Amino acid sequence: MSDPQQLATLDPEAFATKIPAILRSVKEAEENDDLQAIRSRAAEPPTVEVISSILASPIEEGDFDILKLHQLVLYSIVSELSFEQLQSYRPALRTLASCDISGFKSRSSYYAPTMHLINNAKLLERFAADREAIWLPINKFDYISDRTLSERVHTAEQMRPYMHGLFNWQVDFCHPVFESCRKQLARFPETAAAVAAEVMEMAVNDTEHQYYIIDFVSTCVPIGEAWIPMRIPVENMVRSLEERSKEDLEDSGEDCYLDEAKEWLAKLEKWEAS
Repeated sequence: MSDPQQLATLDPEAFATKIPAILRSVKEAEENDDLQAIRSRAAEPPTVEVISSILASPIEEGDFDILKLHQLVLYSIVSELSFEQLQSYRPALRTLASCDISGFKSRSSYYAPTMHLINNAKLLERFAADREAIWLPINKFDYISDRTLSERVHTAEQMRPYMHGLFNWQVDFCHPVFESCRKQLARFPETAAAVAAEVMEMAVNDTEHQYYIIDFVSTCVPIGEAWIPMRIPVENMVRSLEERSKEDLEDSGEDCYLDEAKEWLAKLEKWEAS
């Protein structure tokens, strides 16, 4: 790790010459102070030139060092920049986004992260090209959609049209976008609870999805009037699960879904009685 105070004293050209060494150090030591130093000077032309040259450099199949460098620059530096700062990096983003990996072995451990890198470069360029662009995750490795919602959606009314789509990503907590979608929904809890009731009705054949919706409301929505629209779909879920044998529920792992639904109803009943 470099000395932040020493880096701060360097003129733009001298600082830019340090960037490759800084990135190698960060890549190995996973330090963040140096990344912040680069981000803080990302608008300086020499820094733009160096970072852009890395983004636009060729990606060679099987070269994990080059791949990790591209990932570090895209995910930890460029994607964190402001809309205005991103404008200088758009040519490099377009170059990275146009990389052709059709000849790479699709089942190799190198292919998937490279494909996600290229796709996110495309999405970041899309974000930088249109100040009003907003979208839901295109796939579970879309790391840019969350930023469009965070920076460009400011009210519950604006967010509501996206909430069904956000709840559709609440089906598997292993998906990288699961938590970010949950946080977006939690920004407007009362509206999210109303939409949650609608999604519960649509997900009657997917108890795992229903389980995560109930967990969201239980965790992120203050108990009160906002919970009431969820009552009927949760009761329907309980009845459906109780029609099956205990052994069947245990074998399928759905016994915990029934417990969660019953506990949620008990909380609502306790609140209503208070």
